[in-house]
Amino acid sequence: KMTPPPADPDKEPEPAAVLHKVAFLKLRDLVGLASEELSRPVREFVAHDGALVASMEELPERVYALEDGQFYVLSTERIGYERSVYLPSAQREVMVKTLSVRPRVFRVAEFLSKEECRRIVELSEGKMARSTIAEKGNEAKNGFDSARTSSTTWLNQQADPLIATIRQRVSDLVKVPMHL
Repeated sequence: KMTPPPADPDKEPEPAAVLHKVAFLKLRDLVGLASEELSRPVREFVAHDGALVASMEELPERVYALEDGQFYVLSTERIGYERSVYLPSAQREVMVKTLSVRPRVFRVAEFLSKEECRRIVELSEGKMARSTIAEKGNEAKNGFDSARTSSTTWLNQQADPLIATIRQRVSDLVKVPMHL
């Protein structure tokens, strides 16, 4: 049985002693300490991949402290950085690669299957319309610009269960609840 070493107020604690103290903490205590240190209430910790840290045993080397109303945003790290992200609704992992740091641009390998892509194309047939732009100024107006030649449609999640499934998968990936 190990006991924490006695604290000497005149001496900087050794790293091993600090780690030893941390091992005795519960996750809720760590949330409390983080709240004190940041002078803001911390709701939870998430790992580098956005996964919720549920116990001290799962505490990775690097965590993000989230306050109420905050959500984890995929870290860009650097161009070319790759990481695996678990998608609970799909019960699988996807590889996410950083293509640009600013703006944040990622490539998500095999996010949609070929069958899902075919179904989206099917659902879109006959509904595509020329894409609009939002004009700046006192009033937001949708307009057309000769430089924008794409076509767009919006697919409602009530129209097909696949759309609701994909929305949930996006929510899993970006770690933002669907209702927001």
